[in-house]
Amino acid sequence: MKKDRIPAWKVIVIVICLILPSLIFLVGWYYNTYLIDDSLHVDNARFTGSKAVSDVSEKDKAMLDLITSVVTTSEHVNAASEDLNGSIQMVLRISAKSSYMYYRLYWISKNDSYICYYSDETGRLFRVSDTNVSALLNSGYLAELYPGSVPPVLLTADGSVILPSNGTWAYRNQAGSYEFVTLSFKEKNSQIFEQAGMISFNFSIEPVATSVNIYDEEEELIYYGTVAGLNEETLLETERLRVELSAQWGSTGDASVGQIEYSFYLNYLAPAQFEISSLSVEAGGLLAVRGTNIMTPSRVSFTSSPDITTTPVFYEDTSGTICLVPFSRKLEPGNYSLTFTYGGSSATYDVQVTESSSADRIMNYTQAQTEALSGDSILSELNTLLGQTTLVQSSGRTFLASMADPAESSAFSLVYEFGDRLTSGDFSFTSLGSFYSSSSGTPVKAVGGGAVQAIGYNSYLGNYIVIDHGCGLRTWYAHMNSAGVTIGQTVLEGQIIGSAGASGITDRYGFLLLASVGTQWVNPAALQHLPEQFLSSVKRK
Repeated sequence: MKKDRIPAWKVIVIVICLILPSLIFLVGWYYNTYLIDDSLHVDNARFTGSKAVSDVSEKDKAMLDLITSVVTTSEHVNAASEDLNGSIQMVLRISAKSSYMYYRLYWISKNDSYICYYSDETGRLFRVSDTNVSALLNSGYLAELYPGSVPPVLLTADGSVILPSNGTWAYRNQAGSYEFVTLSFKEKNSQIFEQAGMISFNFSIEPVATSVNIYDEEEELIYYGTVAGLNEETLLETERLRVELSAQWGSTGDASVGQIEYSFYLNYLAPAQFEISSLSVEAGGLLAVRGTNIMTPSRVSFTSSPDITTTPVFYEDTSGTICLVPFSRKLEPGNYSLTFTYGGSSATYDVQVTESSSADRIMNYTQAQTEALSGDSILSELNTLLGQTTLVQSSGRTFLASMADPAESSAFSLVYEFGDRLTSGDFSFTSLGSFYSSSSGTPVKAVGGGAVQAIGYNSYLGNYIVIDHGCGLRTWYAHMNSAGVTIGQTVLEGQIIGSAGASGITDRYGFLLLASVGTQWVNPAALQHLPEQFLSSVKRK
């Protein structure tokens, strides 16, 4: 007997009825788990990052629902008619597995609140409803819109940041509730700082109350009081101090409130002292500064008025710390105040900068060489090359005080110096170094001890060698015929490093000597008069 077959459409209906509930569940699970992954970016800083619903708090789930509402219910507006200048911009990212959708939010401050717009990936602009704006502002995710959300920073006298060991910080949102901010804690007593002179601390936000306990090396309490009271305390009896500091900010109803504790050690030092080699210098020259009682040279700060357009760097040395201060040849003659600060100690020197001496020199460059020098490209190339050398950190000093003068050798004659105006035809330019003429192949010697940092070729310099003498000081040997050293090789003063030539742009055989301190070209002749009492008790042989 033949059985009746079930119509195909009935089979399809049955399958759909059986599978659809599971499909709906899976789609819902997929949506909740992957579609919105709780990725809210504010100024490229990710606030949250949970990937699975099981890892998301109730507050986070509410935020995800709010984001969905913002994206789906906002009103489309004409972008051209809305003024978004001065708005605070944020990026909202919604992800669906491996694909992402980005929305840019624009917050405009108005009457102690905000108006919010967002644009989608096509550039269309939407205005977020006032209800959703209020919900976003009170969500706890947009702390950057509240100035009071930024916790205070505690600094030592030299500007080092002291991280808290415990505490809380909260800001008041639009609804009047307080949102707590996550603080970065440091393990108790794991921080060590240096302090010279008077002990003092600075808060980025002045607290309403402070309390300080200071203990000596024997763990005896030697000070109890406020931060302000430390101004009258010198505490010179001990070299290592343990500090327990507590501060309070605000009260109920204020824009922010908090209580933060700090626990750290201070290596208490004798006040830093500075000495300068001279109170006068030619533009294009350099001075030496020595510091004592300085444990961390990188923490020495420097200011100048007027600005000398460079920041000298201190290096550790056998006699303390040393820095070389270069003065650009372009500086206007006059008085410049230089201030060096370390810990609670500072020293200011009034330095008189005089005009550098110079002369006019007639050169015999070819037409092609003159044309090559007539633009700004040569100087730009040299400054780029100079900047590249500073990417390699200079070491401590390796030279022994004043350096040699190549003109002392009968094999070389000084043709022109740093700052001289070189003229060829209708074109003239200012020299950045000193040129010493000789016959081709004459041995060229290092003017000071150091390490070979670079060997290369440049359209103007030709074949060149760079020697790092430490403390940011480098000498350059250009127009060379060949190099007799290798990169990284240690050389002594007077050691042959190559031979003189006529490579690059020059009108005669010899070599061009240049000098730099950091990113500043200086007069090589100044290296012949460095103050030995600042640099070494060892005299040059």
